[in-house]
Amino acid sequence: MQTKALLTTFEVQVEPRLVGRGQRTHAPAMFVVTEEDAAAIRAAFDQDGEFAAAVELRRRFPGIADNAHARDCARAIAGWKPVTLPRRPPVRPHRLTPR
Repeated sequence: MQTKALLTTFEVQVEPRLVGRGQRTHAPAMFVVTEEDAAAIRAAFDQDGEFAAAVELRRRFPGIADNAHARDCARAIAGWKPVTLPRRPPVRPHRLTPR
């Protein structure tokens, strides 16, 4: 399964544990987009446009609450091309020689 990670700056609504109250978390949030997620978002973008892709993204990733940010992420994901790995040549087994 091929996956990609999208680094975002959306706020995660969790109770802070190690940092003081009212402070933001020290690292931006990140989520992993599988090829299946990307294909669904790409299909929504191609069929119904940017807003539909943003809706599909928010359906699959409920932590994204901002529509403008969801549109940015959906545009980025829609621009990805499916990953194709080059074919590797067959490996010939090494011949064992007695010592």
